[in-house]
Amino acid sequence: MKEFKVERTLGTNVQVVRFTADGRYCLTGERQSVTLWNPFKSLDDNDEGDALLIQTYKLGITHPVTSITTTVTSSTKEPSWLVAGTNKTAVVMDMVTNQVVRKLQGQLGRVNVVECTDHGQVLLTGSYDGSVYLWDGRAINNHKPVQILHEAKDSIMDILLEPQHVIRTGSIDGTMRSYDMRYGQLTNDAMGGPIVSMAKTKSGSENACLAVSCMEDSTIRLVDIGSGDLVNTYEGHHKASQFKVEVDVLANDKCVVTGSEDGSCILYDFVRATKLQSFSSRNNSNKHNPVSSVHAHPTRSSCLLTATFDGEATLWSNEY
Repeated sequence: MKEFKVERTLGTNVQVVRFTADGRYCLTGERQSVTLWNPFKSLDDNDEGDALLIQTYKLGITHPVTSITTTVTSSTKEPSWLVAGTNKTAVVMDMVTNQVVRKLQGQLGRVNVVECTDHGQVLLTGSYDGSVYLWDGRAINNHKPVQILHEAKDSIMDILLEPQHVIRTGSIDGTMRSYDMRYGQLTNDAMGGPIVSMAKTKSGSENACLAVSCMEDSTIRLVDIGSGDLVNTYEGHHKASQFKVEVDVLANDKCVVTGSEDGSCILYDFVRATKLQSFSSRNNSNKHNPVSSVHAHPTRSSCLLTATFDGEATLWSNEY
């Protein structure tokens, strides 16, 4: 496997990074704003310059951004709504007009994660208070959630949505909860440690797995979605004992990628669970700031994004 190298840097004071669903653009959540970038500008040359800044969204954001997602609300198939979690509020913005559509408020703790179903029909916010709020995305003037999931005993750190009407939540209480909204069923899976991040394999529903990153023991557990069995574990080369360190799976399902508290990003072989590569950005190689946010490109296994605690975001690629 070719080594990943720095292609572009993206902004400053970055808290979280995400590709859009189509992979054409990316977003960085900062202290009091969200920025939309074209990270592939001049990707074919060898210049490690800044990515192309397209738009900055600041209205309604008064605290550091903890989570971001986008959704398509029209037939154009372009991302049209941006949802940003910040303190106890999730701000929904129109990406074209740069105006606030609505604010989702009511949870007692910091909003750690936001998610959207297709076309923004349902918006979800997971909070430090252990609750998950479900909001009607079509009822802009409705200021109350349509449902509250309150089974978690500690902070909600991540949410994954399945096409079969299943909501999965990861909590610091060490339990992954799967809510089948169609049949009203709840399944609990104890992961053996506080859950901070989850990522699903990209190859489809058959034999699909979840990579679950846990604190304290710095272990990523690969779980078979169908059976709930533990398939693999990834450990020994990354540290995640005090901070939220995200995990993801590359588009070809051959590697698990994770940040680390020692300032590096680690690639594990999906099957053998061995370390394939460890890399850190040039500015962070001596600072050792934790790499907190990672996101793999949805279709290109050659690209991924990282962000460190010092606010530096980087696009990595092995296309050279």
